[in-house]
Amino acid sequence: MTGYIDPEDDGLMVADQAELVNASFSRVFLRKGELVNRFYDHFFSEQPEVESLFQDDFGAQKEMFFAMLAMVVKRLAQQRDFETLVGKLHRDHASFDISEEQWQSAADSLVFALRDVLQGDLSPEEGAAWSAMTNKLILAIVALRDKKKVAHVVRRG
Repeated sequence: MTGYIDPEDDGLMVADQAELVNASFSRVFLRKGELVNRFYDHFFSEQPEVESLFQDDFGAQKEMFFAMLAMVVKRLAQQRDFETLVGKLHRDHASFDISEEQWQSAADSLVFALRDVLQGDLSPEEGAAWSAMTNKLILAIVALRDKKKVAHVVRRG
């Protein structure tokens, strides 16, 4: 595996990438607190305007973030379940009007946090697989968001 993601790709991961993400998840889980903290530190440094969206119980937000990450990882190879999670993520975040750039920054921040926290415990192949997973997730969320926007305009028009 090279880690290269073809821009013509439909966002689907190959089975061995999903297996690598799943296999490395136990190591991620052991460092979940550090990973989540590092994710938000990096995300807020890249997208400072989104920090104001996190006014409520930030500890609960961190727990929800990791719980959703665990669900996504568990369902990577099950397309229908994965699509259900994408729909949930879209609905949960729709009111925030998150831009594609902000979604991509969140994905990049997750990969950054994984590499930073796990360092030598994450192989290049695993890092590439996590990148593929985050890209799959972002492509699906943005596609659903755009589809919903078009449907809304068509209904109003």
